[in-house]
Amino acid sequence: MNGFSVKLGKDYAIDVAGLYQVRRLKDGISVIDIEVGGDWYRGDHNPKFTIRLMILNFIILDVTLYNVHHVENA
Repeated sequence: MNGFSVKLGKDYAIDVAGLYQVRRLKDGISVIDIEVGGDWYRGDHNPKFTIRLMILNFIILDVTLYNVHHVENA
């Protein structure tokens, strides 16, 4: 897997990864899978925003912007 993480200030970070295989073709195939979403539920590392592109079982791009803090009493 190729990727990196960068902290954006004291509260947020971004993870960027891509170009890795999630499963073998003999196990099944995901032709195209695009995910764009946000999660504002009160919990660890929220709020967060995710963009993911998978083509033929390979993650082409996976970007997550998230809160770095844990919730004490969720």
